[in-house]
Amino acid sequence: MKNLAITMAAMAMILGLSSSAGAQTQDSQDSQSSQSSQSSQSSQNSQGSPDFINNRWYQIDQLQLLGRYSFVGNSAGQVVSNHLQYTPGLAGHLKIDEGGKYSIFVGASSGNNFNAGWSNLGIGPGGKFQGSVYVYNLFLSAKPFSGVEFQVGWMDFNRGQNSEITSYDADGYMVGERVIVKRPGNLWFDQVSLTYGYVGDTNQPNVFERLHRIGEYNYSQYLVSKNIGSRIVTSADLTHQSGVKTMREAFSLKVPELKAIDTLHVEAYERGGMQASNGYSVWGEKSLSPRLSAGGGVANIDPDYGIWNGDQYKTGQRAFAFGKLAITKTLGVQLFYTRAFENPFAVATENRLDVALVYDFLKLFRH
Repeated sequence: MKNLAITMAAMAMILGLSSSAGAQTQDSQDSQSSQSSQSSQSSQNSQGSPDFINNRWYQIDQLQLLGRYSFVGNSAGQVVSNHLQYTPGLAGHLKIDEGGKYSIFVGASSGNNFNAGWSNLGIGPGGKFQGSVYVYNLFLSAKPFSGVEFQVGWMDFNRGQNSEITSYDADGYMVGERVIVKRPGNLWFDQVSLTYGYVGDTNQPNVFERLHRIGEYNYSQYLVSKNIGSRIVTSADLTHQSGVKTMREAFSLKVPELKAIDTLHVEAYERGGMQASNGYSVWGEKSLSPRLSAGGGVANIDPDYGIWNGDQYKTGQRAFAFGKLAITKTLGVQLFYTRAFENPFAVATENRLDVALVYDFLKLFRH
């Protein structure tokens, strides 16, 4: 933790130059969208919840059951996956103090590797039932003063405005330390995030089998994010992983005037080293009604990216589309389809179809 301790000390010195700015910029901090951690979502899920979901001692942040049919074919014409699958979505946190400034976050799911958050259902195609559920997130969150959060433990990645297409898989995990500062009055940026840790053990999602990795380092990330008016959110980060340097940039732009989409997302990366390359994705999404939304776009990920990005996309040039429909207050349907095209190399995901049902138990009790 030596590197992060030095960074924290430097951040504290910077913040000390204008300690009064926290109260003046609270509205701006609250509007910042962050995908960095489970803790950033907990306040949204607490609204209108009864005491057995959110109380002095704990809060249940996620309680879902998901099932899907997934078909994947590769560029050689082989069927890679033809599965009925399921996953529980379980997350919550324990409140160490009454104000919730100090908490221990826990997340659990199925799946058996860095890219797999789903397990075989054992009914129909796809092989035997897989019943393992693992704790994959377990970290301490400390918010000693306004706009500053420290995280230590086994956690998710901070992707900024990049999605899992050009960053790390949404099911991925790491261990380390992170400081997130959301005080634009002090630092101009709406978010500054510094992370040091270890990324690996790709076939071992279980936290308790990765305990020994605390204090090991092969990964660092320096991320900044800025809101430009009320329409644009941008982010950029520099990541070092096992000696390889990667720059990522992205922005989201609200464009309701276009009618076809509500929000445009543009994201890219540039990787250095022996396998230097780059890639991008451009996609949009549209709310068609209070219950129905859809979107789609294109992506181009280089063949040496590795296993790290989302398994629905992986490498190659492709088009993709998705949709979400709320059938009832608690039950929804999600659709995803992608097709790769004009790739001069073999791709593991030439075409893919996912049809998922999502049941959210928390919505039963939310006002």
